[in-house]
Amino acid sequence: MQSLTLSGTHLEAAMGNHGNALRAAARRELGGFPIIEILLETSSAPWSTDHEKAAALNEALAFFATPSRRSRGCDGKFEHSTSIEDVLSTGPGAIVKFLLAFLPEEEAEDSRYGLLAQMHGWRSSMCRIITST
Repeated sequence: MQSLTLSGTHLEAAMGNHGNALRAAARRELGGFPIIEILLETSSAPWSTDHEKAAALNEALAFFATPSRRSRGCDGKFEHSTSIEDVLSTGPGAIVKFLLAFLPEEEAEDSRYGLLAQMHGWRSSMCRIITST
């Protein structure tokens, strides 16, 4: 992937009507974060605009939707991740954290941040319990 982006390969053509490579990576439940890191290393890419980063952020946040905000069948349930650690280290949680660094004007008023914050808090609590025993 890195070689493709650095060589100037036009990844948009391969995406068809599925958005762009950045959004597609943000829609991945597993392993999307390393892909997004590589894609954003190429600052001249068409998906490096704040608008595209915000759209990718929205895609990743969809995994944390409540039943009233369902989209793409996402409802806060993770079908492929084996742990909260997966979600927060290489999945949508990591993507949200990474993209927020590029979007300082983004406000966490969206209800989808709630489940993400709960998961992060649970992971932090478990780490403290494990290290204290």
